[in-house]
Amino acid sequence: MYRELHYKYITVSTQSFEEMLNQLLAELTCTYTPIRLVFFATISSNKHYNECLALIQEKVNDAFGTQAPVISLVAQNTLNGVGLAVEVHEMEILSTESLQYKQQNNTPYITLQDDSTKRLFLGGVISKDLYQSIAKQSEEVFDTIRTIMEAESMPVYSIVRQWNYIEKITDYNQGRQNYQAFNDARSVYYEQSTWEHGFPAATGIGTQWGGVMIDLNATLAYNAQTHITPIDNPLQVAAHAYSQTQLLGKADERLSHKTTPKFERAKQVLQGGNGVLYVSGTAAIRGELSLEQVGIEEQTRITIENINVLTGNHPLAVIRVYLKNTEELEGARGIIEQLYPSLPAIYLQADVCREELLIEIEGISIVTH
Repeated sequence: MYRELHYKYITVSTQSFEEMLNQLLAELTCTYTPIRLVFFATISSNKHYNECLALIQEKVNDAFGTQAPVISLVAQNTLNGVGLAVEVHEMEILSTESLQYKQQNNTPYITLQDDSTKRLFLGGVISKDLYQSIAKQSEEVFDTIRTIMEAESMPVYSIVRQWNYIEKITDYNQGRQNYQAFNDARSVYYEQSTWEHGFPAATGIGTQWGGVMIDLNATLAYNAQTHITPIDNPLQVAAHAYSQTQLLGKADERLSHKTTPKFERAKQVLQGGNGVLYVSGTAAIRGELSLEQVGIEEQTRITIENINVLTGNHPLAVIRVYLKNTEELEGARGIIEQLYPSLPAIYLQADVCREELLIEIEGISIVTH
């Protein structure tokens, strides 16, 4: 059965954080059931991050009560005159489905279930101590995810979309790159499962603060009507098949080698021919090599070419654009608005997982037949 899926952005201009949050929530109107709210803000420290997150949690709980969407705060500078932004995920809940709001170890999550499918929406999973190493935070965050998924009898392989936010992603700690430390922890967690339908679609992106934070959607199908399919890009080597030369820094001393990023270029989830296609964080990579020293316009064009290979004829509903350098906003936006006129987009300043990459774009596409 066809369901309505909606994704949108609400933005407000710069004021105090509480004023921006109040205005943003006042402007938040939902036609369907809000499932996920992802807030993007400029954050000055991990102390500030914790304060802002606590305020968001308080205000969202006041607004929604016991039926609050899962929430997360991403410490990335908002560009284009925006002070605070929220990405809203809404779903039409069908009469045959059971929607439940749950908690495990103070971590809220949502399940949606009927006779054919069980879905889990989990957001804002962070470490209790943002001052630990990225390696330790990654292990703690995956332990939290493991506990919740085991409580819901959802295997690891049911994760279809994962957003991985990593503070100072390209920095090193005692010779280990933060992104590689995260990838090693993810690989250890994923080893519990066989991945017959491919790894999740995923984004691994830098943040200024906030340690390691993960959002995810999982889908477990009970019948043949739900099809979960990895989408590959023949122009790129699959990220999980990268050679060791693309993986930077030292390996975890407990592992025999550095592990690869475990995600697919895109993942499609269809019921009765309709559904969603998640486009992973995509950059100007061909084969497994970055296109270096070609400038922001060319990297943007190549990134969009890669995305169009994944989406085929299905239009994008929304995109996030991550830019390494704020001064390159106009160059990137000009190309994007030319190729994707009127597409809802948000522009954020963030380090991409490779130093030489200037831009990364992710998206969500609604598939209907």
